[in-house]
This record gives sequence, C-alpha cells and structure tokens, in this order.
Amino acid sequence: MKKLTIILISVGLVSACKPSQALRETFNSGTIAGADACIQRLEGNLLDVTEKKVVCLIKHQKQMNSFEVSGRGSPKISYGYLDSFSGSLENRSANRVVTWVRIKVTSYDTDGKKTDHFSESQVWALPAQPFGFSGPFINKVAESSEFKTGCPEGENEFKNCWVWTVDRAKGLSL
Repeated sequence: MKKLTIILISVGLVSACKPSQALRETFNSGTIAGADACIQRLEGNLLDVTEKKVVCLIKHQKQMNSFEVSGRGSPKISYGYLDSFSGSLENRSANRVVTWVRIKVTSYDTDGKKTDHFSESQVWALPAQPFGFSGPFINKVAESSEFKTGCPEGENEFKNCWVWTVDRAKGLSL
C-alpha cells in the first residue's frame, strides 16, 4: 500500500509539472516553438487555421537587423500610381525565419527633394534562402518622373531618381 501511494504521488507530481501550452508559449516567446504553442492553444471556431497562424506569427515575431535581408527589386507603377514594390530578397540570417518586411523607397524630384514611401508585407523566408517580395505602398502616390529610373551608385547628389532599402524586418528564431 505504501508503494502504491508513492507511485500515485510521483505520477501526480510528474503530470503536474508538464508545461501547459500557455506556459510553453511564454517560455518560447519570439520563436517558432512559441508561435506553434500559440496556434495549438487557440481553440474554437471563431478563427480558421490560417487566421490563427497569422495572429500567432504577428504576436511572436521579433525585430531583426535590417541588414539580415537584402536583394533586388523596384517600385511598380499601375494606372498612373506608385502601386507596389516587388523583388527577390534573401534572408541572410542563419537562425531566423523572416516573417515581415518593410521596404523604404526614397524618391528624389528634379530639385533633389527627397520623399520616403513604404511598402510592407508578411512573408515566410527560411534562413539563408531567397524569397519573393511584393507589397503595396502604404500611401497612394501619383506617378512622376523620379520613379522612372534608379539612382546611380556613387553619386553624392540625387535628382529625378529613386533608391530603396530594407527599413525593417521581423522574424522568429529557430
């Protein structure tokens, strides 16, 4: 009887120590494991599986260094407006999945006055892998001559051209 009591108490203690999904999510914040625990924890039919994934990715993604994402791309014009930024980017991180990117396109008018435009999108880019990016610009901008050509490298003063950079990136640690 004494052995049975010890076994039951031991089993109770071990099962009580098993971390819940909420605890697992907390301990793994900012990681794929944390996002996975978040998805498993969300119950009910209010959100479908895809919506649960998006909610949990947004909740767990953390700021990355913008230099961890690089590539080539350009602004796209549609119906006379600056519509989107598209390109092929690369996740240069060795241990993070890129989940969100914001591109900054700086345009220079004929007088050299600069204006910043932002394009952002959710993505899924594995470490050291290229990925396609296409995101709408946040504000609608009428087409003008500065979007016709990229600025030449090595110039000190830009006029009537554009340049782009990765403004921000977010991701999940492996």
